[in-house]
Amino acid sequence: MTLVLTVLRATPSLNDFANRYTAAPWKYRDTRRLWHRLVGEALLEARVAYREPLRWPRPPRDHVVVQVTRYAAAHQWLDPDNLTGGLKPVLDALKSHDVIADDTAKAIDLVARQDVSPHRQPTRWTEIRLSLDPPSTWVQRQDAEDEEDAFRARGGR
Repeated sequence: MTLVLTVLRATPSLNDFANRYTAAPWKYRDTRRLWHRLVGEALLEARVAYREPLRWPRPPRDHVVVQVTRYAAAHQWLDPDNLTGGLKPVLDALKSHDVIADDTAKAIDLVARQDVSPHRQPTRWTEIRLSLDPPSTWVQRQDAEDEEDAFRARGGR
């Protein structure tokens, strides 16, 4: 079972709301409210597209794989720590809409990715893919990327 949500906004950076020098104290609250609304709209669009009733089932108690892909131009990519930390309001929104039971490591397996937007003009958007049983291609692709990163870290080109 897989649910795909499309949000027409890129996930925020951790620096947007966690930097104590540049972020206002209410910045995270506003970001959390924005993503709550955006995820709610994406859930409604997904339900209409799948022709499902608008009543949501209870969140699955099984381990859920949450793959969040942030699409943006290559010069707008985030550092890995900013990418992962910026997903907090997204996960909070999924939890508040009862899509996931909890946002702990026991309840979800989080995969954060960045990719260049496939459109001609560089647009910024986010794809959230929730799955109860991860396809083997995710694992194979992640393993291949980890091997490539390890090769580059050893000095390979």
